[in-house]
Amino acid sequence: MAEINNDIIVPLPCAVEELIAKICIEQNQRPLKTNTRLTLASLGEQVAFDILWSISGKEIRKSFDGFVVHLAKQLSPNINASSPNIHSSLSPSPQQSQNRSPITPTRLLMNSQSNSGAQSPTPFKLQGSSTMDSQRQRESESTISQQLVALGELEFRKVFLILSYLGGKNLEVLSADQIRGFKDLPMRDFESRIWVAFGCRGDYIKEEDRVKDLDWDSGKEHIYHCHVYPDGSYRFKGPYLSEQRNILQRTLGEDNILIVNFEGVKNERDSVSSSLDDYFAKYNKILREGIHVGLRCYRFFG
Repeated sequence: MAEINNDIIVPLPCAVEELIAKICIEQNQRPLKTNTRLTLASLGEQVAFDILWSISGKEIRKSFDGFVVHLAKQLSPNINASSPNIHSSLSPSPQQSQNRSPITPTRLLMNSQSNSGAQSPTPFKLQGSSTMDSQRQRESESTISQQLVALGELEFRKVFLILSYLGGKNLEVLSADQIRGFKDLPMRDFESRIWVAFGCRGDYIKEEDRVKDLDWDSGKEHIYHCHVYPDGSYRFKGPYLSEQRNILQRTLGEDNILIVNFEGVKNERDSVSSSLDDYFAKYNKILREGIHVGLRCYRFFG
């Protein structure tokens, strides 16, 4: 297979991305090359996931890429007959990709208790991500709204601010043209416009949740919060500006990390009878499917 520019992004489903990240972290491996990701894409999600799951339980002696290609050849001997199409993906059907941007799998997520007083939030591990769950998730997203497509054209902090000010309301309160009209506004004007458009409504968010520090171009770090509730719903708050990077931003060199607050967890921890399984069960939908921020899918990794 001819070498392909590694700057090209080959989107893969959340479950596959998560397993790749897990292997890279646990075995100190470099990210997969574009050719290898194309190979996985050409095999389909189930086979790709099975290959990675097999590798995750073994020691990689030479290279991660080589191991993947070796197993892929065993399952599909003609894998090198032709290079996979650079536009191929693991979507359930070709029709889905015609009018939509790919969902960007974002691996980094961290957890923080709202009132615990902890100095540094810690990563949470997603237990047993199910490939079938991921398939069902994508099937339910087979028709992506024009508003969501338009949202995907904005920079991440603008996407997040819109979702934050919507307060959990449906994105369809805005038209795709309205969203695109915000695209080129400076951040200060952008914040003011969307606050007037819907943020200031009493049934969306509270006045005290409005972003106060508007020095957007100061070089400060952007901090993104998500509050998850036992019924599986979640709401975004921020972005907030900070003088310092948080622990995962410093350690992993990733800017757009989502700090997740599991509401109710602290009170349950005070109960002698509570356990991790007790309150993980209440958030299993989030643990299975991840958290969608526009066209990004945030998931946990171990």
